[in-house]
Amino acid sequence: MEIRNGMVALVIAATILVSGCSGSGGEADMDSLEGQWTIDTVADDEGRLVGPVEGTTPYVEFIGSEIAGNTGCNSFSGQAEIAADGNFAVGDLATTLIGCDPARSNQEANIHRALADADRWAVEETTAVLSANGATVMQMSVADTSLAGSQWSVTSINNGHGGVQSVSEGSDPTLIFGSDGKLAGSTGCNNLIATYTEGDGSLSIGSVGTTKKLCGTPAGIMEQEQDMVTALTNTSAYSVTGDTLRMADEDGATQIVATRNPMPAP
Repeated sequence: MEIRNGMVALVIAATILVSGCSGSGGEADMDSLEGQWTIDTVADDEGRLVGPVEGTTPYVEFIGSEIAGNTGCNSFSGQAEIAADGNFAVGDLATTLIGCDPARSNQEANIHRALADADRWAVEETTAVLSANGATVMQMSVADTSLAGSQWSVTSINNGHGGVQSVSEGSDPTLIFGSDGKLAGSTGCNNLIATYTEGDGSLSIGSVGTTKKLCGTPAGIMEQEQDMVTALTNTSAYSVTGDTLRMADEDGATQIVATRNPMPAP
């Protein structure tokens, strides 16, 4: 079954990410579609442009002739033809097959249909438009892949034994990257502070300090704290793909995986 015909294509049972930690999630090239874009609006089945479902950040990333992204429900990847004269075409897409609520499933259908129907692309400053037969079917903006001013919920941490494991249920460790180069957060037990320096996909974290509370629950929380401090210290690179942050060491091994949280109002 082909997505070009408005249906789901080949299903793969893995999360599809084309960006590693060699760059900060693929910042868009203003002379082309190359890079990562956040989907701001997409045409529904009546041609009306609608914004993302609350709590989702759908995105598309173009690297050469490859396309990948996430609909706010499933990840997808495939091949795209992006001509210098503005012509545009997307082939069959491979996609994961996670069940989602009706709103997210409908958004996914809209995104797949827009990509399949689009025949032209255009970029102006930090925005991009895909159109079909002269009508806009998708509006995008350059994805924000910087860390400054962002807040994250940590979901997985390198355990120091060659594995990356989910955080203890109910512990809710966090990372907050200030705009002033200061890092704050929680290990799930103690608060932490440090400094950080980010570059084009590089990330250096200074000495990590924590408060000294002892926690008995949830089980394994103190081991998690030590693993998190070690993972932060080992980090030398990062990538942001959609709402997911991946931090890695100099060998590319994942140290921390986190999900973006909205920053609290000032």
